[in-house]
Amino acid sequence: TVFQAEDGEQALQVFEEHRDEIGLLITDLGLPHVGGVDLIGRMRAMKPSMRILGTSGLSADEVREMVITAGADDFIPKPFSPQEAIEKVRTYLPRP
Repeated sequence: TVFQAEDGEQALQVFEEHRDEIGLLITDLGLPHVGGVDLIGRMRAMKPSMRILGTSGLSADEVREMVITAGADDFIPKPFSPQEAIEKVRTYLPRP
């Protein structure tokens, strides 16, 4: 199941409603209301076992460090192909 959110605030609401169903978060850093780095930190604190991937079109090296420091498992720089996204998700998606 995939849940979508328009911004970081809505992502937190969706998470509260579906906490047990969510095993992987993919977030852009440039979210309105609650930014991606803040969202990563808050989600990590609420569910330490959840896998988290950050993504951004900003300079990959600097952003990767910021995302990992915030608590993400990995970073996917934009632009990325659908195949790159699928491979990364398969690496981190919890197995049933």
